[in-house]
Amino acid sequence: MSDKDTELATALDEFAALLADRVDPISQDRYEQVESTRLLLGQALTADPARTARLADRVLSLLVLEASTTGQLVGPLVAAIGRKATLAALISRASQGSREHRANACRAAYWVAVWTDPAAYRALFARHRTDPERLKRLIAETRERDRTAADPLAELWPHLWPAAAVCFTTYDDPDVRRAVETAFPLEHPDHLPQAAPVLAEARRIAEHDPRTYSRLLNGSTGYGAAIGGS
Repeated sequence: MSDKDTELATALDEFAALLADRVDPISQDRYEQVESTRLLLGQALTADPARTARLADRVLSLLVLEASTTGQLVGPLVAAIGRKATLAALISRASQGSREHRANACRAAYWVAVWTDPAAYRALFARHRTDPERLKRLIAETRERDRTAADPLAELWPHLWPAAAVCFTTYDDPDVRRAVETAFPLEHPDHLPQAAPVLAEARRIAEHDPRTYSRLLNGSTGYGAAIGGS
């Protein structure tokens, strides 16, 4: 690795150590340290996609250590190695390891589902910055085109869904369940046949508490389906 690769790798490893050193309840100072460090790392990863690609495994290892409430680390990784490679790696991590790590991998997949290439929007802004109305219309058209295009990840999402359903059924923490419920649909024509038992258990849990899990029951969940799908 180059000196700059080593420097960023060290920063990623130090952030991993910070996340692994759990303190409960979290202090305001620690919260701000985590948030500011993640922001700076995201900026560093965005600045050099080639370097980010070389350090992809380190970034992926970070993603399972915390709930991805922002796309600060996922976005640069997708830009560097692509949506398909990122999602495939997250599916692998969602299917093994501790329950918490699996749930965090499922959460990170949200940012893959909703990711759009920022380069396209930067180009629009550069060309039409002096015409706000035209810029607004072109951005809306681009988003609609992205939304209705065939999903290149369609073959992968059905492998994430049962992993998320397993997290939902085996992790009885209400906050985690509400987070991962959005990752999978109860019903979808592309569900793998072997997912039927865990989906049935997920339905049983949701129907037992329909107020909490209304989204799962009303069909508005599932990355690559109701969320981020075409």
